[in-house]
Amino acid sequence: MGKIPQRETFNAEALNKLGKRLRQYRKEKGYNTAEDAANKLEIQRSQYTRYESGTSNINYLTLMEILQKMEIPISEFFSEGFD
Repeated sequence: MGKIPQRETFNAEALNKLGKRLRQYRKEKGYNTAEDAANKLEIQRSQYTRYESGTSNINYLTLMEILQKMEIPISEFFSEGFD
């Protein structure tokens, strides 16, 4: 196996950070499971689970919709760990 290109490593790390942050806020907002959050957000549980696990890229508009529905300001969401 060859080395993973630097860009792929960066992207994987960024998605992982974003997923951890989604999971953190989901729990803070009182949604015990990804299924609870997915139902509230009106998206498929499997897709939401992929966002939280960092295995699926989330587009900007979807992220904005999730943050709006969970009542999380974007500035707060990205206030830690995204420097």
